[in-house]
Amino acid sequence: MSKNRRLPHSSPPQQQDAQPMDEGLIKQFLENQGKQLEFQVHQLRLQEKQLEQSHELAKESMKYQSIDREQTEKNSYKRVQTQYIFWGAITVCFLILLGVTICLNKEQMALEILKVIVPAIVSAVGSYFYGFHKGAEKKENESYTPYEEVPAED
Repeated sequence: MSKNRRLPHSSPPQQQDAQPMDEGLIKQFLENQGKQLEFQVHQLRLQEKQLEQSHELAKESMKYQSIDREQTEKNSYKRVQTQYIFWGAITVCFLILLGVTICLNKEQMALEILKVIVPAIVSAVGSYFYGFHKGAEKKENESYTPYEEVPAED
């Protein structure tokens, strides 16, 4: 084999008849490019404004959410406090009534009051917990059934 390898022959580029570009066409192209750049700059500025406004809105929203949470916690605390005061006042009134009947040597009347009140309290507490349990059980068993799966009534 010969050591001289032959490369494919490449011919020099042939010169085509280059038509001179119209100077007006070049100016118009450059003007269009400039306007396009101006438009892109304007779009970027609008995007910056939108981001700033979104940021400000998010900050305001977070501020009002924290205020709302604080008020919700205060209201919840106030509601619980009011319930305790209400049931405490009823209990104190009941104990005062029993104390007065015992001081007036009306032990029989105190026993009759207790015979009525104690079963009422026991049934109220039992009913509350029964309802609470049934509600929790209903939530556990409750499932979403899509409209397509609901059987048609005949």
